[in-house]
Parts: sequence; structure tokens; C-alpha cells
Amino acid sequence: MINERKRFTLLNRVLSTLLFIFFISTGSTLDKASAEVTLSGSIDMSVQQTEAVQTSQSPGIVGLDMVIRPGAFPVVRDVYRYSPAHMAGVRPGDLILAINGDTTMGKTMWQVDQEISDIPGDAVYFTIRRDGRVTNKELTVASLDDVHPALRALYISSSY
Repeated sequence: MINERKRFTLLNRVLSTLLFIFFISTGSTLDKASAEVTLSGSIDMSVQQTEAVQTSQSPGIVGLDMVIRPGAFPVVRDVYRYSPAHMAGVRPGDLILAINGDTTMGKTMWQVDQEISDIPGDAVYFTIRRDGRVTNKELTVASLDDVHPALRALYISSSY
């Protein structure tokens, strides 16, 4: 479900951008608010609604870095202070066995990243192994606008 929501959000951003470019390039006088995007009959959202979502919502973050080696579970390399991962008790060295119930064994960084929602307010469930014990951690994705200023500055200054 999270991957579907990510695809939906990305699709809306792409379609909104294409419509915006179309309107600018054609000099169209069509009211953008009345234009509707329909894809395979399953997505009906006005451009006005899409733009409202895009402008009101900053990226979501969980606040950790991972190292992923082929054929192994991801290992938490760093947990950013004041982040959702920090608040949930995730620590450097933790093995991430599963995200939202899906195993992380053998997945690429891109695949693991796709499992982690970037929508503020979404819950993300990590199954981790620390010191031989398996525990579950629930994180709530934070909006970049709402995190501690030090964490926001770190994310803004990084290439992430």
C-alpha cells in the first residue's frame, strides 16, 4: 500500500508538471483548476488539488543511514538526532530485518528506500536485530518542515 501511495504521489507530480508546462508553452487560457487528469479511469484529481498537496507538504524523513551489502541485511550506519528513528530507539549497528513486514535480505538500496514511506504522518514498521534479540520499532515519518532545526539543516545541506 505504501508503494502504491508513493507511485500515486509521483504520478501526480509528473502529470501536474506536464500540465503546467503544457499550459505555459501553449499560452492556453484554459482554467487549470478545471482541468482533470484521468489515467486508466482510476485517478481523478484536479490540478488545483494536486498543486495544493505539492505546496503544502514538504518531504518526509525518518532520519537514518544504512549500509547494504549484497546478500545481507541492511545495517544502520547512522541515526540522526531528533529524527523519528532516533525517537523510536533505532541505533547504529542495528540490522534491519524487515520494513513493514517485507524482508530486506538481498534488496538493493533503492528497493529498501522504496519500502520506507516519504509521506509525513505515515507509520513505518522496522523489525530489527540488536545484540541477538529481534524487536519491532514503529516510526512516524516526519515532515522536513516540522523537525528540529538542526536536523532540517543537515538534510538541506546534504545531497539526500
